[in-house]
Amino acid sequence: MNKTELVAEIAEKAGLSKKDSEAAVKAFIDAVSE
Repeated sequence: MNKTELVAEIAEKAGLSKKDSEAAVKAFIDAVSE
């Protein structure tokens, strides 16, 4: 699974827009990589 697929999956499962889901994934990755 790549980042685009992850964003789409989260958007579908959580009922978010892809834009909101992408922001959430980016925030998560940024937090983990700190």
